[in-house]
Amino acid sequence: MKKKILRPLVATMAIGLCSSAFASTITNLDLVAATPFNGFDWSGNGTVVSTPGPAYKNGDAVTSYYFADAKTLDKVGGGSFITPNMILGAPGGGAFAAGKYEYTVVATLSEIISCGVGPIGTPCGALPGFFTALGGTWDVYYDYAGNAFGDTIANQITGTGFTDGTKVLSGLVDPGFAGVFVPTSATSGTGSFSFEGPVTYTNPTYISPDQWRTNATSTLQRGTFTTNWTAPTGTPFGALPPSNITFQADAQQALQVVPEPTSVALFGIALLGVFARSTRRKQLS
Repeated sequence: MKKKILRPLVATMAIGLCSSAFASTITNLDLVAATPFNGFDWSGNGTVVSTPGPAYKNGDAVTSYYFADAKTLDKVGGGSFITPNMILGAPGGGAFAAGKYEYTVVATLSEIISCGVGPIGTPCGALPGFFTALGGTWDVYYDYAGNAFGDTIANQITGTGFTDGTKVLSGLVDPGFAGVFVPTSATSGTGSFSFEGPVTYTNPTYISPDQWRTNATSTLQRGTFTTNWTAPTGTPFGALPPSNITFQADAQQALQVVPEPTSVALFGIALLGVFARSTRRKQLS
């Protein structure tokens, strides 16, 4: 009986050791090496601006810009860290009060639209538009009172203050299916987008260890489906394009850490020991 109990215990301990070795930490004005950090829950009043628009045609190439501020810092396995000094809910604007801070994200995606309605250039009309990503980039910034790079609170309406903080993460967007939007009228509708990609930069002062990959998902709302959101007058990338379509976006972004070789080896050795013990018992029985 003791041997039967010991075997799963060894496996559980090995998994626990490796999980702790893989865990990420995050540091800011509220937290010091807080773990296990998983990612960001971005504000529900985030924005996507796509151009050209608003009348999509089959085969259109569009560029989509996404920007938002964080409402929580998520933990692995669920829940979030307690961050009383993190500023929530842009529009914001102005300077930070002492001890206050925020996280912001900006992303650019190149996409192709397909609505399955005849040859290239045929208007999509009331049909759903399916978006396929050709690629893209994304960056996350940490901004706070007294930051040498600038300390302006992000303003979701004007698009200012999103990129003047300290960059903590950067990455790319993998090509592939990115989302769908289903219009219910000429000015309303709902949809979603998602993307995955590698992390190309991790700022070790604030997030550790180096992150490996990310995945992000979001709902999209337009017109009568938007809630607590105001259409932007500008973007972090400059003025609104003369031809565009805007969406409210409520996104969540998860991160994956690079497994350490020593931890992988430890995990393998532990499992090998369990396997060897099991094999030996079978041979003796």
